[in-house]
Amino acid sequence: MKKICHLYIIPTVIWLMVCFLSFFPIPENAASHWSFRVDLLVHFLMYFCFVASLLYGQKKYIGEVWLYIGSIVFAIFFGAVIEVLQEKYFYPRTCDILDFIFDFFGCIFAFVIIIKK
Repeated sequence: MKKICHLYIIPTVIWLMVCFLSFFPIPENAASHWSFRVDLLVHFLMYFCFVASLLYGQKKYIGEVWLYIGSIVFAIFFGAVIEVLQEKYFYPRTCDILDFIFDFFGCIFAFVIIIKK
């Protein structure tokens, strides 16, 4: 059961949360009182958790390097597709290159942390 949870259930739940948070309309004044863009931290954390959950299960139970690379490529591609979908179909969400950059860094940081363990 732990194997199924680590390989499938946890990554799927996190992926669904990323989808929900990516497409959920956020009021424009939601973070206006912050001195920095909180949404960039959220992007970093979402993709960090997503990739970390994918890699943890793979490293613990499978151990194939090509799966690590595939997970990173999938998550980065997924982040890019979400940004484009936000621009085209989910008003008032917009496509923001900084969001994608923080998605990318979250993926890479998770890769470095999980693979070093």
